[in-house]
Amino acid sequence: AGFGNASKMHFRTLLLLGMLALIAADSAVPGYQSAQANHILFKEEEPVECEKTKALITALPKDQQFDAFTSYAKSLSKCPSGSNGGDLGEFGPHQMVAAFDSVVFASGKLQEVEGCVKTQFGQHLIWIRKRVYADGTDEPLP
Repeated sequence: AGFGNASKMHFRTLLLLGMLALIAADSAVPGYQSAQANHILFKEEEPVECEKTKALITALPKDQQFDAFTSYAKSLSKCPSGSNGGDLGEFGPHQMVAAFDSVVFASGKLQEVEGCVKTQFGQHLIWIRKRVYADGTDEPLP
């Protein structure tokens, strides 16, 4: 007894779906339980100011960028956290608005200026200081 055409097609489909699931699992971004970040909030109508500030920070040597970021947060940020260098403390996934959360927990790099990220609050520059994996270990710093 052989497989009918419908059974062969069903088997191939299942095999392909299984292979795709393995590929997706292998390339999945690790889950995080928390992160620590700073940000600078600009009014929505200030995208040029956001881009200009990012350019000024990234033009500096790497070891001076975080200090510059926190200084700009103190002088420019429209968020109350600006008085503390933009420090948002520690927070978990889905505690921030979606666009911000996506940068912090998916696409953003540690110890770099990320943004300008547009949210309903305005334009953000983000500095991710630390991320903690779901198993409780820190993501290695670059």
